[in-house]
Amino acid sequence: MGASFVPITIFTVLWGVVGIVCPIFAPKGPNRGIIQVVLMLTAATCWLFWLCAYMAQMNPLIGPRLNNETLIWIAHTWVSFVCTCLHLLVRDFWITRYLNNKHCVTS
Repeated sequence: MGASFVPITIFTVLWGVVGIVCPIFAPKGPNRGIIQVVLMLTAATCWLFWLCAYMAQMNPLIGPRLNNETLIWIAHTWVSFVCTCLHLLVRDFWITRYLNNKHCVTS
């Protein structure tokens, strides 16, 4: 699977319009130069980001192939970790709630 000519052309023209044509129509004023630079940088970075995402789909990375014992160990460990974290969060929530609602009489 290679790069298709059509999407590359369409997005290059689109971001070219944003980066080259739109700055020409920037409103006149003291900040015109800043607006033009922002439009050009936006177009360049968005086009580059799109190009990287598009190219990354051409040769996707394939994850490791794990045997069943490893998958079972990962599932067991993950469930134990999540349950421990949830238990600590709930315990801390109730302790905090108790301490915040405790009415202390100061003299």
